[in-house]
Amino acid sequence: MTTLDPGTDTTAVDGSDTEAPPTMECGNGVLEGNEVCDGSDFGEFSCADFGGNGVLACNGDCTLNVSQCGGPDTCGDGVVEAPEQCDGKNLDGMTCADVLPQFPDGELRCNDCTYDWTNCCKPNLATCGGNSECCSGTCTLLACT
Repeated sequence: MTTLDPGTDTTAVDGSDTEAPPTMECGNGVLEGNEVCDGSDFGEFSCADFGGNGVLACNGDCTLNVSQCGGPDTCGDGVVEAPEQCDGKNLDGMTCADVLPQFPDGELRCNDCTYDWTNCCKPNLATCGGNSECCSGTCTLLACT
């Protein structure tokens, strides 16, 4: 009696040869068999399927690599989420004094989810090195007036 190994033996029970089962060749750029991807062929998958907006890749064993997909782009939704410092008008409770202690007054703003402290300034009577440092816009004898 002949025994068969279904993965490798192509001999039929009666001893005749049968056609070998179709093989899949990972790395040939053609999506086939149980491959999830092959080369740049991702089938119907994209990073969006995994909540990201980056670049999908295919591992050498024809499985998806989502490590470069990143998370969804949430800047602009008004919610501060890592790695954002701020989001829109949401400064996460921060002020000029928190972000730039040497310029504690003025208006902290948010630009592309990072702090914009160009409008932070020094209060009157503070030591200054120029008019642009003072909230009043006037630095006289090294003091904001």
